[in-house]
Amino acid sequence: PESAKLAARASLHGTLEHAQAVAALGTAVYVRVNGLRTAHFLDDLQAVAPWAGRGVGVMLSKCSGSDDVAAVLDTSKAFSGAAIIPLIETLEGLRNRHSVMENRARIIRISTLLVFTTGFFRGHPNIENTGFVQNGV
Repeated sequence: PESAKLAARASLHGTLEHAQAVAALGTAVYVRVNGLRTAHFLDDLQAVAPWAGRGVGVMLSKCSGSDDVAAVLDTSKAFSGAAIIPLIETLEGLRNRHSVMENRARIIRISTLLVFTTGFFRGHPNIENTGFVQNGV
């Protein structure tokens, strides 16, 4: 619900104060933000920006290609030093997964990890019949 998103952003300040201490010990800390094509994308990034690149990275949900990651970097200079993990959660993202990694000149600090979540693929006939979901790939 909408109220939960607002409450989560409001509590982020205190949480990330503690997360920086954890990150200083060598533990990676990532905040999941809503995807570029959602109404919450900019609000989520603005909430994370004060800590981005200071031990806190971003998990970008529903990443559809390199333009999505570039949009994170264009939002604030703070994200230029932050690690970004693109979450491939849609068929479009799966089709464009290589473009996320190809634009090395623009996407400097992107994580080499691509995370595929199966929840968004369930029920899609072109994925369901390939064994992609069943095998947990």
